[in-house]
Amino acid sequence: NKVLTKVKPQTTSSTVVYIHESAAMQKNDLPLINELKKQHYTIISYDLPTKKTATYEVAVKEWTKDLNKIVGNKQVVVIGHSMGGAVATHFCSIDKRCVAGVNVDGIPIDEKISPPFLHLQTEKKVKILGSATHNASNSAIKDASTPRPKEAKEIINKQIVAFLQKTVEKKPK
Repeated sequence: NKVLTKVKPQTTSSTVVYIHESAAMQKNDLPLINELKKQHYTIISYDLPTKKTATYEVAVKEWTKDLNKIVGNKQVVVIGHSMGGAVATHFCSIDKRCVAGVNVDGIPIDEKISPPFLHLQTEKKVKILGSATHNASNSAIKDASTPRPKEAKEIINKQIVAFLQKTVEKKPK
């Protein structure tokens, strides 16, 4: 694990796009969203729509196009979980409106990212079977050797907030 040592934030934004894995997962992300609101970020919440696609990569690219419409002309921080994390990574690798990003448990599709980016992977291993990818999201959190789910989520949320404090200067509203 690398520790961020930058003292001055590199980028400016006050808007966070939060990409949920699904609408059902939104409740699990409320503590982080509430913390970001306390930090005076404006939150745009995006639930990935259900789409039938040929591959994981095609799905990520299609959802990134959808995200493109939501962002408009804003400079944004993009945070995503699982498939949302993969979309956040892809968006930040191709779009200059992304000033920083966070991917929690998403499997990126061979990205080269230039803005500050935090990738948190909580599972112990990801199985890749041919071209199909299986992401057992949060399996390490459920494992007895790791913190209980609530404690693990709190640790992840603190890491995300600390990352944003070190890399993103909020624009005055």
